[in-house]
Amino acid sequence: MRTLSLKNPQMRGSDVVRWQQFLLSRGFYDGSIEGDFDEETEEATEDYQKEMWLQVTGIVDQATLQRAIQDGFNPPSDSSSRPHYTTEPGVVLSTDVERLLAPLADLYYQETGADLVITSGTRTPRSQAEAMYTNMRNGADPRDLYRNHEAADEIWTAYNQEQRNRASRDDAIDALTSVIEGQVSRGVFISRHLQARGVDVRNRTMTSEQRHTFERLATQAGTRASSENEHREGPHYHVQF
Repeated sequence: MRTLSLKNPQMRGSDVVRWQQFLLSRGFYDGSIEGDFDEETEEATEDYQKEMWLQVTGIVDQATLQRAIQDGFNPPSDSSSRPHYTTEPGVVLSTDVERLLAPLADLYYQETGADLVITSGTRTPRSQAEAMYTNMRNGADPRDLYRNHEAADEIWTAYNQEQRNRASRDDAIDALTSVIEGQVSRGVFISRHLQARGVDVRNRTMTSEQRHTFERLATQAGTRASSENEHREGPHYHVQF
């Protein structure tokens, strides 16, 4: 279990809920069980520490935790040793993305008890073309999805040309791949996926509260997370690092 203390922003999660429940059962806390380590929780922790002749800090440190366990506290299992995200088969993540994604996933797990599901990571020009082809076949306009409108328009034009020519799926993807490869050779990247700096996070299985939590944590982490509904994997967040 992590060390709990009063911070800004406040620590939040299932471990805080369990600690508040313990303090409530012992008569030190009479506030709401909402999972936020607020000033009232800190004061209740100090009162518990005074009663147990512990150093009064308001922090649930190892000494406080061990004493609480003796008093019947059942801490949540420590899951910090494993990453709190899973990847779909075939998804490749760069070392930099893994390093940046791990703390975001850990915070999300601490607050929701759920892991993130990564549906896309590093892409080659062809895999980017495949993803965009599927999106466009489903009615999406890349000019609405990508910030570089000029690059998106070039790909959109190539797609429509292949449609007019009644090209097969493979031929159309070949044409899109050629356009994207040309853009990359000019230093133009339609997506951070091509630079190994972007991931897609599934959100169709998230509750409304979990979505709000993820969006808040992503913003606090300094990443850009945009929600995209048209995608072969269904609704997801596109996260740029």
